[in-house]
Amino acid sequence: MQQSSRYIISIGAGIGCISIIYFLMLIVHMPFIVTALATAAALFFLCRWICATPFTEQEHFSKMSTYVLIAGAFIFVNEALDIAQKHGVWDAWAIWNLNAKYLANPDHWQNMLLNTKFSHPDYPLALPATVAFFSRLLGQFNHLVPFAVALLITLCIPMLVFTELRKNSLLVAGITLLLFVTNEFYLMQGTYQLADTLLAFYFLCSLVCINHHQEDKRMLVLTGAFLGLSIWTKNEGVILAGIFILFHWRELLGRYRIKYTLTGIAVPIITWAVFKGLYAPPNDLVQQHNSKVYGYLVDPKRYQIVWNYFADNLKHFTVLKWAVVIYLAFCAWRRTAPDKQVLMILACMGVYLMVYVVTTNDLEWHLFTSQSRLMHQLMPALMYLLARKLAGSNRATTNFRARFFSAQQHPQSPVSRWE
Repeated sequence: MQQSSRYIISIGAGIGCISIIYFLMLIVHMPFIVTALATAAALFFLCRWICATPFTEQEHFSKMSTYVLIAGAFIFVNEALDIAQKHGVWDAWAIWNLNAKYLANPDHWQNMLLNTKFSHPDYPLALPATVAFFSRLLGQFNHLVPFAVALLITLCIPMLVFTELRKNSLLVAGITLLLFVTNEFYLMQGTYQLADTLLAFYFLCSLVCINHHQEDKRMLVLTGAFLGLSIWTKNEGVILAGIFILFHWRELLGRYRIKYTLTGIAVPIITWAVFKGLYAPPNDLVQQHNSKVYGYLVDPKRYQIVWNYFADNLKHFTVLKWAVVIYLAFCAWRRTAPDKQVLMILACMGVYLMVYVVTTNDLEWHLFTSQSRLMHQLMPALMYLLARKLAGSNRATTNFRARFFSAQQHPQSPVSRWE
């Protein structure tokens, strides 16, 4: 993995580290000075561990790459500041930032759990705990804190994709970066100050890390950590992490590898379990589950409504939509199975759509208020995978058929043994 990619991944891991330490220190009533010192020490050692490269070869960042990256960052900041709203959208100030305000008060933070009528106190705390930590560093809650965190996360995604692609094709990397920083929908979602972009970032980081696990076993630890942080970020993270593990079970849970995965995922999962098991009220979708759900499964009208909204929301992802169509058509023409990671993204979207089919909330309201955000969670990962294919990655393919024949031709190789 490129050293520049490690720096960006360190930001995501650092946000997760801050939120976990802050929450755990909060529930044991630790003074904030202790929390701050413990967080600073953890961040130092974590970033040092991630950025320590096992290779002697130094990364060469060309002048052209630097110019493209600076230009992309400039366009991003200019466009994002023009689109952004001061306090975000309704979900930001009524749920995420409100929860952060509660968490910033060490004496009364559990009052957040009582706000079940108009908010969602069962939502995981990765984002609000991070905002609360920085708010306490400043001595007060300021609207610039959640905005700055949102802006940083939204910028990290295209930067990570660029640094991963540029070595294989600077042209593809530059075009992909441009598509991100000029996509109005992506910028709006990113600056809304919601947790969806953070979840998208963690899911992308999981993919990037698993694609480098053969060269550095620490990437398996980080993959597990980012899957755990996805769960610690939003309830949908359970779906994404579960499907990710299902598609990569040999890489993550194979002999001699499961210890790395468990090492990474343990702390986020334990923290999430403590919050969900001891503090959070039941999730509204789970709580409202009833016998009507089984009738929804055989109601063709619900499937039609869900599909119509999905087709309409595809207007936000026009380039990506046609890229997927062309890629699948190309695979069909060559009679090869699509990349398993692309299929994984499509499976995640399929599960999301099925959740709407069985939702007990008003279907059209539920679709209108959330479906585009769920699609946004998957968009960066899919952009990365398709651009990686176009850039001609020299790493081992994850195509099912290619992996099968590779194992037949090289039965003693590490790939055939573990993959």
